[in-house]
Amino acid sequence: MWLYDTLAIFRNIRRHRMLTRRRALALEPNLRAEGLRGAALYYDCFTDDARLTLETVLAAEEEGAITINYLELQDFVKEGGRLVGAYLRDRIGGSEFEVRARRVVNATGPWADRVRCLDDPAAKPCLRLTKGVHVVVTRERAGHTQAVVMHSPGDRRILFAIPWGAHSIIGTTDTDFAGEPDEAVPDGADVQYLLEAANWFFPAAKLRPADVVSSYAGLRPLVASDTEQNPSALSREEEVLESLSGLITLAGGKLTTYRWVAAEVVQLISKQLGVTARKRRGSFFSAERPLPGGRSIDPACMARELSSSDRYGLTPEQMNHLVTRYGSRTPEVVHLLRDDGELKQALVPGMPDIWAEAAFAVQKEMAVRSEDILFRRTHLALKEPRESSQVAGKIREKLNLTDDQR
Repeated sequence: MWLYDTLAIFRNIRRHRMLTRRRALALEPNLRAEGLRGAALYYDCFTDDARLTLETVLAAEEEGAITINYLELQDFVKEGGRLVGAYLRDRIGGSEFEVRARRVVNATGPWADRVRCLDDPAAKPCLRLTKGVHVVVTRERAGHTQAVVMHSPGDRRILFAIPWGAHSIIGTTDTDFAGEPDEAVPDGADVQYLLEAANWFFPAAKLRPADVVSSYAGLRPLVASDTEQNPSALSREEEVLESLSGLITLAGGKLTTYRWVAAEVVQLISKQLGVTARKRRGSFFSAERPLPGGRSIDPACMARELSSSDRYGLTPEQMNHLVTRYGSRTPEVVHLLRDDGELKQALVPGMPDIWAEAAFAVQKEMAVRSEDILFRRTHLALKEPRESSQVAGKIREKLNLTDDQR
């Protein structure tokens, strides 16, 4: 724990505290008491990975990048053995076209080897994919109040039970995956593994597969090793590869270093093109800029200010929800209510997500299908799957969306 605080340069919310058995059970009354000797209380970060990805794309747009959703790479354009562009297809409209570029970067995560094969069919795979699965259950059933670090009783792998509003996220697994990246889904063994761990630490939960509200899977594009290793022991470090034709591929890496790795790739391309990139204290200038929703704010203060000036009757829960999700961009969402007061209505009864978020997703966040809104801009489909399925048609009709993906 002291090492953890040190790595945070002692700038975390607070330093860790060691808890007695009694204090640990006071914080988590449903925690297994048998064998419990004590616990450590420490502070970590929780992120919405889909929104982090989106905010990164929006930041690129602010800097002049052209970003396009639902665009599929069909093939590369080569001249003299060098990449000079790509053939692309619009998966929504169906049109196909060619784009020219002086450099092409393959940053497609688990699809990186597939893209490398388009460039060179003989390319040796560089990735070892591992699958991570999470399950979502109601927090009332899970029975915890804090985020809890657990060791799987079977293989001792570290797992987490994380509060998510009225729900809990339990995960994650780490198993080898040999299929197509598009086909990664949770299976019964994944779900059972996570539920068994949660039930061991919280015996009163008695979670069964029928209690799972939803589950989802993701793939880690880890750099393959020459030696046989347990998936959890594989390095999360990145590797930048360049093919004979000039395709630059980013393999591996992790969320916490993605901007640093991006700067390294930009530096490589800048040298190749003879361009002097702007740097400050050894890092590219953009690395010091907050993402669009991350401007310096006090979330609680902003929520109070917006609530005091709110003329549209949003509840404190809804306002806090908006500030938590959109940060400094929250006023942009609230301002939509000036033109249409009905946008304050909940997308799903009992949930804080409102119609203004759906409209904002279409106008400002590149959403073009109802699932973009229900799965990725909000997470209603993971928290209330049945109700989300029922509201999907209303979203398509009201916001003039198409769910035809060709």
